[in-house]
Amino acid sequence: MSIFLLLSFSSSALAFDFAADSGLKSTADKTGHTKQTFFNSANSLEGGVANIVFALLSLVGMIFLILLIYGGIFWMTARGNETQAQKAKNIITNSVVGLAVVLLAYAISIFIIGSLT
Repeated sequence: MSIFLLLSFSSSALAFDFAADSGLKSTADKTGHTKQTFFNSANSLEGGVANIVFALLSLVGMIFLILLIYGGIFWMTARGNETQAQKAKNIITNSVVGLAVVLLAYAISIFIIGSLT
């Protein structure tokens, strides 16, 4: 019975907003700490991390494009050699699978982070 009473009255302690009630937010606003930019263009840490993720995804896209062009050129210059043509097909297939894995990992992480926040 005492555990039930403890749990029923403990929710009032969770209602305290430390940042607003302690004056920390107003102090940070006055000193300019809430308006700092991270990674040159973002307004928050989340925006800065998003900029880094988008830069890495752009790099992955460029690597995919380079591998795709390399595989295509390798396939065109095979001149009927089946082993070279198969190697070129493997390069193209592996680059497409790698891009799909990266994009799925990004989509899953965005979904999980969105559901947690």
